[in-house]
Formats: sequence, C-alpha cells, structure tokens
Amino acid sequence: MQYFVTLYIHPMQGANIPHAFLGLTHTHPDELDKLKDVDIYKYQTGYYSDKPTLIHVKDKWYNNIYPSILDSNFGDEGFWGFAPVKSKTSHWGVVFENNQYIPKWHDNFQQYTYIDKRPLSTFWQQNRCVFEASKEQYEAVLQSIKKEIS
Repeated sequence: MQYFVTLYIHPMQGANIPHAFLGLTHTHPDELDKLKDVDIYKYQTGYYSDKPTLIHVKDKWYNNIYPSILDSNFGDEGFWGFAPVKSKTSHWGVVFENNQYIPKWHDNFQQYTYIDKRPLSTFWQQNRCVFEASKEQYEAVLQSIKKEIS
C-alpha cells in the first residue's frame, strides 16, 4: 500500500492570506484527479431546514466528507487544517477535519458546518506538494493529528 501526504495551498486572492491544509491518501492525488465523478458523501442543506445533512452523491474525490479520525469507521484518509475558532476563547491552533471545505460557525446549531467549498484552484497540481511517505511516517502523522483532535 502507498502513503501520500499532500500539502494543499489555497492561493491568495486579493488581500486574503493563503490557507494551507494537509491531505492524507493511499492514492496519489494526480491519479485521483484522473477519475471522473466517484461515490462520495457530502453535506447539503435541506429544503425545510438549514441544518446540513450528509448525502451520498457522485462528485470529485476531494469533495468527500471523510469520517472523523476519532470514529471507528475512519479509513486512514482525509483533510486537516487550522482555522480561527469562534466557539473557543483562544481561537488559534485548533485542528479541523474535512478542511477541504471552509469551516463556518453556525450560531443556530452551535457547531461548524462544511458546505462552502474552497476554490477549485486549491486542488490544482501547481497548488499542492505531494510527499510519498513510509507506513511508519504516515501513521505518525495520523497519531499527531488524532492527539490534536481529541
């Protein structure tokens, strides 16, 4: 099995600060990009409620909502990043899961929602750096992330 650690960089637009986040996969992102729409899970707001619900659709691989690293069905892949946190007094240095989406605080539900996608350019080859890792290195990165999430 192969192990890839990818640094994605959401490019600057105007006066924005670039945002970087980490992706861990068993398939090289270039190979995943060659796939058309694949079976994934993503959030969608409902017709009768603005609470996001998880739905099964065909879409690009990087739009998948991965199970939490703390869940028993976690499959050793996903996206993680840092962002400001509105629900904490000290709002820096918190690790977010599924950071391929822009985490937005939802006051009604007192939780973050993951519906707004990052620009497509974030996933272009020129905006990412891919490293092939050993199994031990990959697992060490996962353990470090898990420690920050829990």
